[in-house]
Amino acid sequence: SIDLLIDRAQLERLVDPISRSVWKKIILDRYVDFEHLYATFEKGYDHNDETKDFNEEFAIVKKDSFTKKRSVTSESDWLRLFDAWKAAVLVFYRHRDDELSVYREYVVKIFRSSPSPSSAILFDREV
Repeated sequence: SIDLLIDRAQLERLVDPISRSVWKKIILDRYVDFEHLYATFEKGYDHNDETKDFNEEFAIVKKDSFTKKRSVTSESDWLRLFDAWKAAVLVFYRHRDDELSVYREYVVKIFRSSPSPSSAILFDREV
């Protein structure tokens, strides 16, 4: 089950911890919002932040884990987030290493060629 995969993933020794909700998105190959990921790096964040099914129509969600975000405002923010996300992705999808490395280099070129980091951050958000 996916819970067993998440349990296994949380044992990985990564530089930045990955929350259960983010692991689930990675395993299911879904979009990971870097602003949410960034918020999970804050001291005291509960990494057991998954929703709990209440019945077929509703789920119980800890309010902070669902709405908490931290703005990505610089190249260094984005690089830290991308590298943390990539390390987590590679736990399950090792074959994506080259693809993600090429993408990282491309976004770094946008950072370096633009007067504002927002160009690269917005590009990444839209891709």
